[in-house]
Amino acid sequence: SNGVVMITTKKGNHGSGLYLSTFSHLKDYTAEATTLNSIPSDGSEHEAMIGKVSIPVKYSYYTAPKISPNVYMLAEVPNWKVYDILQGKLRLFHDNTYIGESYWHPEEIQDTLHFSAGIEKNIGVERRLKATNKGKNLLRTSDKVLREWEIIVKNNKDFAVEVTVEDQIPVSTGSEVKVNLIESSQAKVDEAMGRLTWNLKLAPGEKKIINLSYEVVVKDGAHEYILRNNKDL
Repeated sequence: SNGVVMITTKKGNHGSGLYLSTFSHLKDYTAEATTLNSIPSDGSEHEAMIGKVSIPVKYSYYTAPKISPNVYMLAEVPNWKVYDILQGKLRLFHDNTYIGESYWHPEEIQDTLHFSAGIEKNIGVERRLKATNKGKNLLRTSDKVLREWEIIVKNNKDFAVEVTVEDQIPVSTGSEVKVNLIESSQAKVDEAMGRLTWNLKLAPGEKKIINLSYEVVVKDGAHEYILRNNKDL
């Protein structure tokens, strides 16, 4: 995968610098090394470079601070099928710096292949609870819980970036509980899943604040339902 083949040698054998490899997962491949490789005769697995392929990649950034306090770099490879590469482990470099490993899955159906390129430490994100208010309605027939969240995203890079931010509010499946989204900072809302998405454009050094607030109205006698179905409450 990605021009690298694993070779296991037996003790006492010496490599010649020419290696043939046959794969049967998708089709048969025969690859001839373009450079000589030194393979130790120690009975262990070693990597031998067969060749290099340059693939255009579009980088983007993603964060779901409710789940993880990190921003992740994502790599997108459009029209990936034309490269005819088998699945396997990838070593990722960005700006000539090794950033980690990922995995190539060529069986995917999508035209664009997506994989994680690791944590982006120069973009910060923080999600914090600003307020929680509880009370009853005027007729005292139901309880209300109001929660206000604040999500802060800061670009510490010296160039502009686009960051996709996702969060989620509780979703009710019964008439005993009603969830009202009050403030979403113009998020794209998936009502069925309660998912909110923001696509932020941040200049170098810029910070943006997302305000999120929602109200949960619970009829009397439905508290057990709330505790069982909405962990966020």
